[in-house]
Amino acid sequence: MKRSSLKIGLFFAASLALGTAAFTTHRALAQEGFGHGAKAAMVQHMIGKRIDEALDAAKVNDKQRQAVHEIRDRTFQKVLAQHNDQDRGAEMERALSLFTGDRIDPNELQAIRAKHEVQMKQVGDAITEALTEVHDLLTPVQRKAVADYVRTHHSHGHGQN
Repeated sequence: MKRSSLKIGLFFAASLALGTAAFTTHRALAQEGFGHGAKAAMVQHMIGKRIDEALDAAKVNDKQRQAVHEIRDRTFQKVLAQHNDQDRGAEMERALSLFTGDRIDPNELQAIRAKHEVQMKQVGDAITEALTEVHDLLTPVQRKAVADYVRTHHSHGHGQN
């Protein structure tokens, strides 16, 4: 499995337990060009499978599983909304145009940065909200089971594939 795919797959499972993969996954989505369409569906399927495995380990009931699935779907929509392919292409062209000019306009560069900071904050807020909701939904024993599952089944090393 590719390194970026592993990071994406860990996203929600780790978020359920620890919330540590949120920004890494956002970066991986951006780097790999996962936006809307077939790639996004594949990523959602992979993450959904990982979440279900973690929920199985936690022995959640049907009501909890359904609620986690709703949280997952809502969070995915919020994250994917930040990966609009048209906006990303326009932003790339804007940055390249700025880079190839005789001088870099610091105000223009700051505007690009500010837009990205807003997007990252929105993704972070969505992840934080999801993590809090799932935390409140699961019992302490279930949260520990999810965390143990993530620790046992997924490497957090940067050199892993």
